[in-house]
Amino acid sequence: MVDTNKPGLSIPSQCRLLNIKRSSFYYRSKSFRNKDLELMRLIDEQYLKTPHLGISLDEKPSTPTQNQQAGSKA
Repeated sequence: MVDTNKPGLSIPSQCRLLNIKRSSFYYRSKSFRNKDLELMRLIDEQYLKTPHLGISLDEKPSTPTQNQQAGSKA
């Protein structure tokens, strides 16, 4: 892709020709610590087992009362 050793063509010019942003060329992804990766894996595993735990069971969806029609402002 971008050749940093190309004397006649600057990096910005090469990025323009390739239709990529310079920030994409210079970007270096951050690596995660193993401890963080393990924690993320555990959270994902728990969520896949019990996705309903993120919802409060005490709250019921609001439904219109007898005196109130759906869509009306009260």
